[in-house]
Amino acid sequence: MSGHSSQNGLARKSPSATILRCTAISLLPSLVFLVSLGLAAHCLPETLLGRTIGAHLSQLADANSWAR
Repeated sequence: MSGHSSQNGLARKSPSATILRCTAISLLPSLVFLVSLGLAAHCLPETLLGRTIGAHLSQLADANSWAR
């Protein structure tokens, strides 16, 4: 009963698909956070919060600020 057409065997997922799924699930909250920061800076540029977020995002976008 464990031959080619048997349904008794368990289907196994490939390890690469599992790793890809776990990676996507772990990166999703970070992506949501960064997008929400970008939208806040775009929608509220005149407020103190908008200027602060915009300044920090501009600093992160500058390649020279990373090479210290």
